[in-house]
Amino acid sequence: MGWITAPRGATRIFEDGTSARTAPESSRDYVSVYDVAECLVDIATVGRHRVYNVASGRNVSNGQLAARLMGLTGCRVTVTPGAPRVSYPRMDTERVRQELGLEASDLLEDIPGLLDVYRDAVG
Repeated sequence: MGWITAPRGATRIFEDGTSARTAPESSRDYVSVYDVAECLVDIATVGRHRVYNVASGRNVSNGQLAARLMGLTGCRVTVTPGAPRVSYPRMDTERVRQELGLEASDLLEDIPGLLDVYRDAVG
């Protein structure tokens, strides 16, 4: 979903709406960049293993994400006709939670703050 990661695409959703290329039931794990940054420092300084799943451990569907964005911004999100359902397994975050104490924030709750940061950046 380029409108989450690409600033030019993000600007467009506020003006014209956007179209998701995968079904509303599609889901994946989203993790806050703030959680990732803090966790990477911990891994580099006190991590005992070579591999960690830095993730939230919770999948969020396109439908949940779109509903939250539409509710907060008034943007329009449509689904491309025939869009496939693509879902990823839940990430196992046990190691990073137990060893480093990562308690990832909830993306849907973080969206208002992320939108504020975005709006401040683009004026």
